[in-house]
Amino acid sequence: MKPPTDPRPIEPKAKTAALAESDDPYPVAFDSQLGLKQLIAAVRKSDPGGFALGMAPILGYDLPPRVYEALHSAVLNAEIQSPTIELVADDTETALYDATSRTIRLQRNFLSRAIGNPEFRWTLMGSLLLAFSHHLSTILRNDLVPQLTDAQSPISPDLVLEDGPLYSVAMAQMALPKRDDVRIGTYTLANGDSASIRTSYRGAIERISLQRIEVALPQSLTDPAGPSARFEAGPGGSGHHTHESIESHMVSIGFSETEMQAITFGNWMRDHSQLVDPKLVRAKDTPRNFPSVLSRQTLTQIVDVLAARKFSDVRQNNSSDYSVTNEKLGVYRPSEHIDNPKVLTVPTVDPITRDPDFEPWVLTGDPLLEVDYATSMKRYIHRSEETMREDLIAAMSLGRTEAGLRKLGAGLHILEDFFAHSNFVELCLIKHGYDVLPWTAPANCINRLPLVTGTFGAADAFASIAGTIAGLLKPNFDWQFTPTTPGYRSDSEKMMLILLKESGRWDMYEAFSTYLKLRDEWAATPVSGWVELYRWITSIPARLVGNAFNAMFRAVVTLIGDSVGSIQTLLGADPHTDSTIDPTHSQLAKDHADHPLHGLAAGLASIAASQVATSMVRRWEDGPHAPHPAVIATSFFIHPEDGHSSLDEYVKNWAAANPHLIRRAASKSTMDHTHLKLQHIGRLSFQQFVRESQLTLGYLAEHFVALFKRLF
Repeated sequence: MKPPTDPRPIEPKAKTAALAESDDPYPVAFDSQLGLKQLIAAVRKSDPGGFALGMAPILGYDLPPRVYEALHSAVLNAEIQSPTIELVADDTETALYDATSRTIRLQRNFLSRAIGNPEFRWTLMGSLLLAFSHHLSTILRNDLVPQLTDAQSPISPDLVLEDGPLYSVAMAQMALPKRDDVRIGTYTLANGDSASIRTSYRGAIERISLQRIEVALPQSLTDPAGPSARFEAGPGGSGHHTHESIESHMVSIGFSETEMQAITFGNWMRDHSQLVDPKLVRAKDTPRNFPSVLSRQTLTQIVDVLAARKFSDVRQNNSSDYSVTNEKLGVYRPSEHIDNPKVLTVPTVDPITRDPDFEPWVLTGDPLLEVDYATSMKRYIHRSEETMREDLIAAMSLGRTEAGLRKLGAGLHILEDFFAHSNFVELCLIKHGYDVLPWTAPANCINRLPLVTGTFGAADAFASIAGTIAGLLKPNFDWQFTPTTPGYRSDSEKMMLILLKESGRWDMYEAFSTYLKLRDEWAATPVSGWVELYRWITSIPARLVGNAFNAMFRAVVTLIGDSVGSIQTLLGADPHTDSTIDPTHSQLAKDHADHPLHGLAAGLASIAASQVATSMVRRWEDGPHAPHPAVIATSFFIHPEDGHSSLDEYVKNWAAANPHLIRRAASKSTMDHTHLKLQHIGRLSFQQFVRESQLTLGYLAEHFVALFKRLF
């Protein structure tokens, strides 16, 4: 993107020649009032409640609303001053705020570059505004909190998010100046001459906004091929293989584009059923405890919102077949994903009591966890094989219909997971002489090293859909009301209504519903007759409310999604040396694109899925004389040592072309490095989910409802 132009870069008070002839051409002093002016403009455009809603997501939910309201009053009474700015030469930060002296330490060399080069001015502006936000946080916590709160209220130190551009973007939207040409600050030279640095406000905010998006969203959400991309539901990309990309070639087999959508829908729902996990679902007769547990219906509705976006084209003409219901989606069942069903910690609540569709817990000592001597596979894998077989037989029976195609997609999901979730790929490479980690120890079976899959933890429930939900709920920087068709609800609004209803905060739910109804009335009425109402609607912080909630939820699912299996990872024992230790899902699964064997697993899955889909088409067309799709599918559920010639050649060719990935797959330290990092993140993720959710709802309830009482 071309950088914004700077129409008036320097406005000298003295002649340019005098500046050029100065003994010291570097600035010796700098003053900026931009942050304070921006704050004043924002305060003048909002009431105390709306100001609190806008500032809390940036400066901290731990501060009571009355503290932000006090800041609002102090600004109106001219009681807030800009921090002094000290030019320094030794700081690594462009602008660093010192809370003790309440001074901004600004790099002198960087200021010099900003004076001479407009390219640096937007960065200077963003750095100064971030430092000013720390100044505000210091005032709030050190000055206003002691005056307004009791000593028992736990107030943390400065909690301005490291996501610095958030403050700049949020304040810019709340206080856009009438003139685009703004003064960042004024510098003084050694000879006493001074001049101001100016820039395009909208241009600078545009650049800061882009930085905000790049910094705030992890690579897994901004780059489909990034290091956190997974073998999951979705279109995939270069080097990133998903269930959908594995099946994309089936058009050449004879499926139409519409039929492919139905197959993908069945596979996609099977993947997203992981969200309905027994650790996350509350029973029908238990009280609400949002967000620790949610109802099955709420979780199903969330997936339905995702489906409405994902399959929008076919859903418009066939809403019933492409809607998500409890029956279609089901619940998380380890057998449908070939996950090791072993329960590491005996739970206090049997999942069957939460919903009868869950599979019973499998505890240590259960025969399902044993290695079958003849097949050299864990016995629970045969249960998954049978589930896949039932799906494919149902698809044969239902025929080439929407329902039959959905069942085919569900069965193919299990087949594809066989290669992604087991150590089949590792055992294939070992069979051909490569020294890679098998993620298992020798056992009493014909082939010595058994075929196993990983145990599945609560954090894994969000693994396949975290990025999707995060993208759905990511903050929208355009907070102005946009006229819509009466009755229209955006995906984020649908999601917000679902979650508010689940939370049990009926005052919040009714308030937000009232706002949407009011918007519908305005949208159905000529604008000329509703000018005052329109002004009120555009002034209320509805978009800020949505942003606060969305920012919280996006951060939550990102943390949980990136900590896949983290809590149960590295339990203090090595599955390579102890046959009683099972690997975890996050250790073994090749879902992530950064796993060295991700591409090989996807290639094998594609070969298997293609053969099964081809046989299904022939079965539908030629009847019982054609090969049986379920027989072909189950033929892949074998230990590599027992042979599958259609895969061996592919494995050898891939290994020969990727020696660097083989080396990575052979290094325990390399594989463990990622797991340790995930473990550290995972220990805090769910606690933060609970804390931030409750705090956000509290703010919404206290202020959003009050705003609506002005009309009703």
